[in-house]
Amino acid sequence: PIAIVIGYFWGRWLDRVFQKPLPALFASVTLATCWSMGEFMRFPNAIHAIAWVPWVLAAIHSAHHARRLAPIYGGMGALFCEITAGYPYFVVYSFFLYGGYIAYLHWASAGAGWRQRLVRQVALLAIPTLISFPYGQAVSRVLRLTTDRAGGDFDFATMHQFGPIDLVGSFVFPPVSSFEGCFYGGILTVFLVVLYLWRARDTREKVAVVVGILGFLGLTL
Repeated sequence: PIAIVIGYFWGRWLDRVFQKPLPALFASVTLATCWSMGEFMRFPNAIHAIAWVPWVLAAIHSAHHARRLAPIYGGMGALFCEITAGYPYFVVYSFFLYGGYIAYLHWASAGAGWRQRLVRQVALLAIPTLISFPYGQAVSRVLRLTTDRAGGDFDFATMHQFGPIDLVGSFVFPPVSSFEGCFYGGILTVFLVVLYLWRARDTREKVAVVVGILGFLGLTL
């Protein structure tokens, strides 16, 4: 059931962006059933958090291309649910994704009215973040009382070594990678990414995808 829900969420966003239902369905099913998603099943809160990400992405997309407020309100609700899902790691990571997606939208389709679009997108992210601020403070207090989760412990933060070999291996052959740094999503997922980079015609989009991937990997090293 969890895979079905996650697949539906991602499929809705992909269909809204590309307006190609069958490819969106195939990609979302592949993502929802990939190896990484199965590995995270041991963290229900993580699955709960990531399930809301495509709804926020769809709302950001709607805020850029339409003036309707309903999708924006829906995106605010989705972001609030993500923040309060109970897995702060993915919340932090997702804001890098949201910021990058907003930058890409303005780069790829710049034009008149960009300030109004940017204001709607910033409000979409800022309002639920401010509303959930007391919750975040409470979580922070709990983490400070939890062993090895108070922050400022460099030895604990660097306990698991992760280098270039782990990075490359994690995409194609997980056994050579540190178990704390494996990004393997399954051979079909890797194949789809390679196929996209080979066949996609939108150069700007491909550049944005590559920059996003390199940026994410840079944060992990």
